[in-house]
Amino acid sequence: MQWEGYSDLIAGYVDLNQRRDGGTVQATLPNNDGTCSGSYAMTSRTEGTWTLSCTNDMAASGTLKAYGSGKGSSGVGKDTKGNTVTYTLGGR
Repeated sequence: MQWEGYSDLIAGYVDLNQRRDGGTVQATLPNNDGTCSGSYAMTSRTEGTWTLSCTNDMAASGTLKAYGSGKGSSGVGKDTKGNTVTYTLGGR
């Protein structure tokens, strides 16, 4: 994940609970800035929305594009201060 305002990439994991309609997300921010958790919801087979809330009072939300079962996804959104947040999730 890339979060505007952070020079480091943010690594985390996505809990893919194998439901068609969504799942949960967790990430650790660099520089001991805290952790983030959130969720995603699929609005179609290839598109959805996501939200993320962090322990340092930051939050972000946006849209995602899924590439198919086991092929990953990518998304883009904004945080509460208008900074751009993007992510790429690799396939299995």
